[in-house]
Amino acid sequence: MNDFIVRAVALALVDVPRANSQWDSSQGEIVPCPSVDISIAVATDKGLITPIVKDADKKSLTQISAEVRAMPAQFCACICVLNLLLCMLDAVS
Repeated sequence: MNDFIVRAVALALVDVPRANSQWDSSQGEIVPCPSVDISIAVATDKGLITPIVKDADKKSLTQISAEVRAMPAQFCACICVLNLLLCMLDAVS
């Protein structure tokens, strides 16, 4: 199920590029990110980690699933998508 969410968010970020951006304090403006990298939060016994699926928009669901499964076993606990929150924040503002 999480793989579907990662894929859906990646495609949404392509459709709404402003949601895939960051604040550049040196320029004082919002700058678009050059790629769609999805960070997923994973709870482990040792704390929260955030592995990244790089270029998620260019990967198929099968590729995303394989990449997430290839992450070390302790990462496969509780996955949620951090960029989803960013998309919601951008939609509100």
